Amino acid sequence: MNPKLPEINAGDLDLERVSAAAWDAIRAYNEPPLLFRSGGVAMRLEADDNGAPMLRELVNDKLRHVLARSARWYRKTLDGKIPALPPMHVVKDMLAAADLPLPVLNRIVEAPVFSPDGQLQTEPGYHTASRTYFAVKDGFRIPEVPNAPTAADISQARSLILDELLCDFPFVGEAERAHAVACMLLPYARDLILGATPLHLIEAPSPGTGKGLLIEVLTYPVLGRPVTTMAEGRDEDEWRKRITAKLMIRPSVLLVDNLRRRLDSAAVSAAITSPSWEDRVLGQSKVVNMLVRCLWVATGNNPALSNEIARRTLRIRLDAKRDRPWLRKQFRHTNLRSWVMEHRAELVRSALLLIQAWLAEGRPMYSENTLGMFEEWTSVMGGILEVSGIHGFLGNLEDFYEASNEEAAVWRGFVQAWLERFGEDEVGVSELFALNSELEEPLDLGKGEEKSRRTKLGKDLVQARDRQYDNLRITLVGERHRAKRWRLIRIGSGEPVNIGELFPTDQMQNSGLEPSASICGLDGKGSPGSLGSPDFDVEMESPIDAEECDN
Repeated sequence: MNPKLPEINAGDLDLERVSAAAWDAIRAYNEPPLLFRSGGVAMRLEADDNGAPMLRELVNDKLRHVLARSARWYRKTLDGKIPALPPMHVVKDMLAAADLPLPVLNRIVEAPVFSPDGQLQTEPGYHTASRTYFAVKDGFRIPEVPNAPTAADISQARSLILDELLCDFPFVGEAERAHAVACMLLPYARDLILGATPLHLIEAPSPGTGKGLLIEVLTYPVLGRPVTTMAEGRDEDEWRKRITAKLMIRPSVLLVDNLRRRLDSAAVSAAITSPSWEDRVLGQSKVVNMLVRCLWVATGNNPALSNEIARRTLRIRLDAKRDRPWLRKQFRHTNLRSWVMEHRAELVRSALLLIQAWLAEGRPMYSENTLGMFEEWTSVMGGILEVSGIHGFLGNLEDFYEASNEEAAVWRGFVQAWLERFGEDEVGVSELFALNSELEEPLDLGKGEEKSRRTKLGKDLVQARDRQYDNLRITLVGERHRAKRWRLIRIGSGEPVNIGELFPTDQMQNSGLEPSASICGLDGKGSPGSLGSPDFDVEMESPIDAEECDN
């Protein structure tokens, strides 16, 4: 036994006193920190079989292991003190604490990163300011990064990334290359961004184009090892479980490789846009709440995305424009993986230097384009690329939405057929179901019986209410014999809207409005196209002066 360790009486039945003494012993033992609190759970920093750092829960047996090495446990007898084991009732009491006295850890990094205040963290170990742990592998070090990089410094760093690392990848445009750089830089700049960050989708028309290689060389510098992958979920429940299990180890990069199914998951959508993720631990009643600080990446060959996923996604598309892209030759670096491993320190320094240049310029925010729900990320990453002289950021959004959102394309075809068959007449689900059955590309209503598919269409229409496709809006006009009635409304046609026709008396009363109410009374702001509620969003013939309205 170590004679310098504190002594704790294992036979003391004052549980509060013994637990407090045990926590004091652990605090002294935990310097430098390897035990943390993350998601409200006690965790221990460990390494997997490949040496990659990860967090694992400090369960009863593991905490008892730590207690046995952080204090000398004894029991009193007539012959004096004899060695004892840490009591399990003490272990359980310690883990039941509402506020575990351990340092909070948000993520593990394997290269220097910037803290929220803009300081570059180059020292290995735990950093309180950013709540990150810098796990150094094989004594990795980078050359010094100047506080105020010169134009020559920026040019050299940009050239190493664009002209050496990315030069042989067949990006379809300037925006794709800019997004690849943004993907590479994000782990270093993540703590400079308060909000969520989008999914980076690396896609191509066929296998062998370089998707897997691209994400590997983009992330190897920050990880110092090949990135680990997560397979796609088969259903919503499996997606949720996989996301929770992955986030619990605090990865710098979360990669979903080789999407084969249409990506349409509420769990994925929520995880990408939420600042934190809460879920029940598999096999336990315990609920964990974890900050989401990882880089989200997915790869696939022309993957299909739902509308919800598409608007959370940044596209990086590769196209070699040949039948067998894997047979391409004449690359700048014959073995790019080996080149990246050899030049890891230079690549990390180049990434940090481009971010430092932006900080030295006073953090100028990018404002040319924006990606909804990711405004903070847009401002920071766009600003970094702009200072770095890398152009095209967010320049492919419209093209991407049009190409990837298969769901929207099918709905556009359905709405166009609706217009051609029924015009702007009022219709029910039965008529629309029959119409959909005749289309070459119908809405996906499942494979059940006709009744279930008809019900599915009714639910889909409710979700699509007030959604606009080109200049046509799907509008719920009321109910007849307990069946919802629908019609298409042309937007921007210049024709006045008959409020009584659009909103029947029972619907107006349910909303708290009178059927005879004036337009002014419906819109407190007097703005055209708005009746003060999403359910009453219609096109006005002309603007209304708010001063004319009676409140």
